[in-house]
Amino acid sequence: MASAAVDERIESYRRISIYGTKSRLYVVGHDEQLGICRILKFRRQDGPRLDVVEDPLVYSPQQCTLVLRRVHEQSGGLQLISKGHGIIGCFRFTDSYYLLVVARREFVGHICGHKVYRIAETCLISLSASQQRIDAAAADSAAEKRYRKLLLGVDLTKNFFFSYSYSLAQTLQHNHKQAAAGANQAAAPPAAAAAAAASGGEPAADAQTSSNDS
Repeated sequence: MASAAVDERIESYRRISIYGTKSRLYVVGHDEQLGICRILKFRRQDGPRLDVVEDPLVYSPQQCTLVLRRVHEQSGGLQLISKGHGIIGCFRFTDSYYLLVVARREFVGHICGHKVYRIAETCLISLSASQQRIDAAAADSAAEKRYRKLLLGVDLTKNFFFSYSYSLAQTLQHNHKQAAAGANQAAAPPAAAAAAAASGGEPAADAQTSSNDS
């Protein structure tokens, strides 16, 4: 059976596999460091609603394989659609949603010891129930085709960078302050941690003193 408990270390799903049936899309996230997998389930449907559920269980690779095999047997066919390294987002124009995936990445360097990548290739996957292949979506409206073309025309391979463990959307000073606050709270005794939570993140003076005296 799969375990509902998650390792206390930070999960980082740096590799994903996307499988599809006629009615659903399954995104499997692989954390190779911890040796665990998680599954996102998207319902294929037309219209303005996005139906996505995160499986609460944590699987080993072997358990995940068994789950996918069961889905294949019950659905009449489970196919591998794409592999990648992350989800950029879900987009909708005039009809159903699309899933935009980082299909290929390239390592570019480090910031404060954290690896930074750039997007080298993307993949757009339709969540429509009636038109599951973008290149076969002849019934799409002219507006849908135009908006999709505009999205695909945005070159994310030039100036789009990301990191799994470092927020590039924040300043260096903000990230350093957050890391220092987290380290101080982790090192503080339980009384200091409780006081820090009550005061909004700053350890209480008396708790710090007692920690230093010990």
